Amino acid sequence: MNKKGFDISISTIVIIVISIVVLAGLVFLFTKGFGLWKTGIDPIGNSASRSAVIEACNLACTTEDLITFCCEIFSVNEGKILCTDSSLGIDCSLSCAAVSCPSLN
Repeated sequence: MNKKGFDISISTIVIIVISIVVLAGLVFLFTKGFGLWKTGIDPIGNSASRSAVIEACNLACTTEDLITFCCEIFSVNEGKILCTDSSLGIDCSLSCAAVSCPSLN
């Protein structure tokens, strides 16, 4: 039997379809995907940064580092806070009354 025409195998069609899907995925990733990924990951990153701020403030209290404890401004999901903020729940006996913070004046 003499077939005249274009003969293409099933595996070639599957590879072409997979390639088109991967290409469309890459285009989406580079145009909008990173922004969507960042908004999905942001709550996890913010909670990690909050616990890092609490750890840093506890360390500053333990080492009696008044400048860091009283003057250092940290950025967390609520905004900018100091170690003296009651929302962090840090129990420290350091007094910031005698400390002059150059960045807060």
